Amino acid sequence: MRMATAVAMLGGLLSVATAAPGSAATLTASGAMNTVAGLTGGRDLWACGWDGKGVDVALIDTGVTPVAGTGTIVNGPDLSFDAQSGSVPYLDMFGHGTHLASIINGHDPGVAVTGACRLKADQTVASTPVPTATGYAGIAPGARIVNVKVGAVDGAVDVTQVIAAIDWAVQHRNTNGMNIRVLTLAYGVPSTADAVHDPLSHAVEVARQNGIVVVAAGGNDGTSWSDLAFPARNPDVIAVGAADTNGSSVPWDWTVPAFADRGTPTRGVDLVAPAVDVQGLRVPGSFIDSLAPTTTGDRFIRGSGTSQSAAVISGIAAQLVQRYPTASVDQIKTMLQMSTSLVKFGLSQWSQGTGAVVADRLLRTAPGTVWSTPIVTKGDAAVTSDRQDQTISLDGVALTANVDVQGNKWPGTQWAKSASNTADWSAGLWNGFRYTGDTFTSAGTSAGTPAGWATAHWTTNWAGTTWTKQNGPGGTWDGLRWNGLRWNGLRWNGLRWNGTSWEGLRWNGLRWNGLTWN
Repeated sequence: MRMATAVAMLGGLLSVATAAPGSAATLTASGAMNTVAGLTGGRDLWACGWDGKGVDVALIDTGVTPVAGTGTIVNGPDLSFDAQSGSVPYLDMFGHGTHLASIINGHDPGVAVTGACRLKADQTVASTPVPTATGYAGIAPGARIVNVKVGAVDGAVDVTQVIAAIDWAVQHRNTNGMNIRVLTLAYGVPSTADAVHDPLSHAVEVARQNGIVVVAAGGNDGTSWSDLAFPARNPDVIAVGAADTNGSSVPWDWTVPAFADRGTPTRGVDLVAPAVDVQGLRVPGSFIDSLAPTTTGDRFIRGSGTSQSAAVISGIAAQLVQRYPTASVDQIKTMLQMSTSLVKFGLSQWSQGTGAVVADRLLRTAPGTVWSTPIVTKGDAAVTSDRQDQTISLDGVALTANVDVQGNKWPGTQWAKSASNTADWSAGLWNGFRYTGDTFTSAGTSAGTPAGWATAHWTTNWAGTTWTKQNGPGGTWDGLRWNGLRWNGLRWNGLRWNGTSWEGLRWNGLRWNGLTWN
């Protein structure tokens, strides 16, 4: 089938690592996962027994492909355009979701943490070497990823698909033994609405009200865009910015890279985490991989962006939830902020928040009394407010009306009320229309682990054009464009995508066949 024209949904920069196959120490010291997890405290928490076990992290992204080193995954619904063909349900043909999942909970078989817990009985931290992993491992290797795929092979996604995915994660947070306590979003839209009325803001606020820690990428607009995008602009979520460690273990030497969104005095990021050349797993043959130099045999790909820093913080949040299972969402956020150290002098407070999470402070953190006044969202603005430069189009017809991705009238206040009551999903129906199957399929190889949420065909219809009339699998990628790219600081292997078409890089004649390009 032909894909919709769309903007990229993701706040990450990726370039393929030049590395020896199979080695976990293939990247520069500042980007290897052992280094990132060591600096931020992820390895210390693991050594003390908190690896995220029992905590599910809902990752709303481009799917997860189970390459070597992928952690435990539960496949939620596939709400992406890819699901229309039925050929790659749940799988990440773009290459972004797998990378983030591996940062959160990836791990090689049999990998273990070396080194003792540095937290002493008197709550001081021993100066012994920081523990490391014996192979590749993400921040919280014991956590599970709930894979909710919304981004297609080209990154195409509409904001209503993302809202539907958030609603599903909230409503099914405890279904079939799941325990969704963290939700990761490397996604952002510039909205004309404020945090009270914006639909996406309301969706994440409902998640917070239901005990889910929402971690959102701050964005990669650099200094070209002042406001954070939604959902990061909602003050109740954890908006994560980027830090460049510059190869140093001392936060004072770190900086906020040029690509990171600066925010405003009204709403900046809450904290920052390493986000430059972060090691993660590669999906051979994926969209991103096809743009990179030849990497035969390499397992890893380096990523720079607030997507990567959001994944780091999501893993740490899962560890804190395991450590303090009764802590509230606001307490988890406060503990993270209290575990930070300011980075290089001269940066604005809103561009780094309270600073970068560091190991020694994270180990000593504990829940305390939090005085907060969460906003009361209404979510009643038109969904068109979230499509300022995120408009997708099908055969040249833009989705600009106040409708969802299927072309159905956006229910507005009715949806917001239903979402607040966690009642807008009824089996596989969202707002009364079919989007996916009705339940999980049979159990997978791990006891109690569902194989995946059943898929179902759904139609997209706006301006009289339906997805059901498009070509089947193997159709050509004709005229793929990225108009109005939101993440205008985004670079892929040195290529800047700033609202430009792919002159000379079109996929005319290039076909997708199963899991590989041919």
